[in-house]
Amino acid sequence: MFEHQYVATFLCGRAGGARVDSGRYLTTINVFNPSNSEVVEIRWRATHTQPSPAMGLRRADPNPPPVSGFSTTLLGPGEALEIGCSEMAPGVDLATNLDFGFLEILSHLELDVVAVYSGGEPDSALSVERVPGRRRQSCQPLLQPLHTGTADWWLLEKPGHRPEHPQLAPTVPNPPAAWSHLPATQWISSQPDAMGVRGIYRFGFSFLLCRGFEKPSLDFELLSDNGAKIFLNGTKVAETTAGRPFEGSALPVTVADPGLFKAGWNPIEVVIENDGATPTGVAVNGLLKAERAQVPAQMGPGMAQNLGVLISAPPPWDPQTGDVPVTGGGDG
Repeated sequence: MFEHQYVATFLCGRAGGARVDSGRYLTTINVFNPSNSEVVEIRWRATHTQPSPAMGLRRADPNPPPVSGFSTTLLGPGEALEIGCSEMAPGVDLATNLDFGFLEILSHLELDVVAVYSGGEPDSALSVERVPGRRRQSCQPLLQPLHTGTADWWLLEKPGHRPEHPQLAPTVPNPPAAWSHLPATQWISSQPDAMGVRGIYRFGFSFLLCRGFEKPSLDFELLSDNGAKIFLNGTKVAETTAGRPFEGSALPVTVADPGLFKAGWNPIEVVIENDGATPTGVAVNGLLKAERAQVPAQMGPGMAQNLGVLISAPPPWDPQTGDVPVTGGGDG
């Protein structure tokens, strides 16, 4: 995780005197790994500013890419790297053109970064500046329990009725004797006594992933009365077999396909079809895991938006329909 960021200005090429003194300008960014034992991986890229027409500056390419792709370098303990104009302004004829912008350097360790500037004629001036670093807020590893009774599972629908405002599903303090038990879990239902009618019951849990999440997985066990189908983002990922899925061994469910997850809200739905005027409910015990996925608790909405995190998305369930709202975002 590249937590440290360094940003330096660069100025490379020849200027004709429009707002910048005539002469040839060079920039060198020097990067040093001060660690005595660790190899550091650094990533760097150049962002080219767009010159104002009033400045009369010319480029070899009239439409250069504003941001280059990242380059990656490994520096051993005590090693240093020099990044010069040929790396920051490739393809630009620096004998006749001036290119300027910013160089961004990312690292998982602190670095010493120094910028050296020279330029102007007839006497070449030299300036040396230390480039300060900053710690970037970043999405953290996510490990989230899914246990019914402690996690926020919602009642989205029961036969003939969708609650005007979806509510947290009530726990069942005295489950029927035939229902099996899962560790650290309570059964939930549409009401505390678990009594139901024939029809469909929908329960839901929703979790938020940062954009750029990696290695997501759901791993849980499920008991239900009666049969249940499990959906992630609208895709069925498992269902119980015929019989009595509320007793004996629980249904194991594992979902690890990254394509089934998305940045933003991810709803899990358990849809139960109750076969009569009998008890109904569901019990879930398991974990959600993902890397670079959890919005830092101390991060406000503005900081989160700078990371592209969908922290300001609507609530996980539409308060009028119980449906999952459409949010922005995309695949991780």
